[in-house]
Amino acid sequence: MGDVYTNAAGTTRASFRVGGKGLFDASGLSVVRTYALPDADGTLLLSPVDLSGVDATGTLAAARFPALAGDVTTTAGSLTTAIGANKVTDAMLRTSGALSVVGRSANSTGDVADISASSDGQVLRRSGTTLGFGTVATAGIADAAVTLAKMANLATQRVAGRNSGGSGVPEAVTATQLLDWVAATHGNVLYRGTSAWAGLAVGTAGQVLATNGAAANPMWIDRADMLAALFNTAVSVTGATTLTGTAFGKMHVCTGTSADYTVGLPAVSGNAGKFIGFVMGSGLTRLVTLDGNASETIDGSLTRVMWAREVAVLYCDGSAWVKVGGKTIPMVARTYPSAVLGLTSSTYTTVQNNTVDFDNTSGLASPMASTGDYKVFARRAGKYRAVAQAFYAGNSSINGGFASAARVLGTVTYNGVAAGGAGEIAHTETSAASGAFPSTLAERTQTFAAGDYVANVVWVGIASVWVGNTAVYTGLSLTEIPEW
Repeated sequence: MGDVYTNAAGTTRASFRVGGKGLFDASGLSVVRTYALPDADGTLLLSPVDLSGVDATGTLAAARFPALAGDVTTTAGSLTTAIGANKVTDAMLRTSGALSVVGRSANSTGDVADISASSDGQVLRRSGTTLGFGTVATAGIADAAVTLAKMANLATQRVAGRNSGGSGVPEAVTATQLLDWVAATHGNVLYRGTSAWAGLAVGTAGQVLATNGAAANPMWIDRADMLAALFNTAVSVTGATTLTGTAFGKMHVCTGTSADYTVGLPAVSGNAGKFIGFVMGSGLTRLVTLDGNASETIDGSLTRVMWAREVAVLYCDGSAWVKVGGKTIPMVARTYPSAVLGLTSSTYTTVQNNTVDFDNTSGLASPMASTGDYKVFARRAGKYRAVAQAFYAGNSSINGGFASAARVLGTVTYNGVAAGGAGEIAHTETSAASGAFPSTLAERTQTFAAGDYVANVVWVGIASVWVGNTAVYTGLSLTEIPEW
């Protein structure tokens, strides 16, 4: 057995022992290596080497390599290393470029590289055979994936579409723009055809829109009746005139304050089926007479008189005129006395009805009520109902009864003829007892001519009788009964 020593100065000496005895003093020296003498067959035996020293050099045999533990591991006796799961930290990776991810953009196996985003709004997506940053293409959005809430906001009463020519991004389209896609000409009428919406072209002036019934398109037709002509501008009439064929299908508004006047109608011959209309203005203060051509009639009369606010729609049947619509306002008036009236015994006396109770013709230049002469006039020909009413008392205070029994008469007189004879058109009579407060009511319905009038005439058989002045008990009225 022998050892190799070295001192502080680096001098090396070998020492051999025989039978445990050293051949020189090794004090102050360190054992570098120990050798074994050959054994009995002459083989030199090498003892284990201490590798903890700094002077040990050489290659360690793989079979003697120990097992490694930690982030990188090996199996004892093997030089193959392995990195454990989740051992490589972010800090251990290589440095990357700004705004990038590490990967492989090509459609092949190979080294990784930085894949960078160059602009705002880009996303990482596959485009063809390349992976990279860019905008999302149509193929990158699943069908029906974009909800209405994800779309751009629209202004009120707009739809998403495209009104500009050519293909392009959607736009906010107004209702007018949308309808103009079907029909954009002024005057077009939109309608639903067999399979799509369509626009009916503008008709000629004066035509009216007509339906052809279910499952058929509308069309323009020439107007042939009054209702189709209501689109025409009304014709103003302020004085006497004779209308021609151009008046058919039109409304005529009659006004005026200076005098009554006549409007002549067109001839009926050749105009069957046509209409003409008249409206009397609210401010009209005169009477307007509609006069058929020559001997042509209007509902059987040669003329018809109208006044403020009345309306008439006339139909021509080819031989005469017939009123088929409109509004007739009956003329009506009532008067009563403002003071009590003392009567003379056995004498016909006109009741002094000098106060208007009501008169709807008061706006006319010549109203029905004539308070100055106690009359009520019929201002146009026709049927009227005349009523004369009187209340009697035995004193001027109208609070005492008759002093004695008496005969009392009440009448309606016509056109100023004296009472008690042919001038009466209504007569009522009563016998009043002493202390009574009698009353009379005479009435009659008959035909009046324009300008006819009535009065209230009474008679009593005793003296000291007065007619009361309250509108409730005494008065004279004339009410028109419309027949046209």
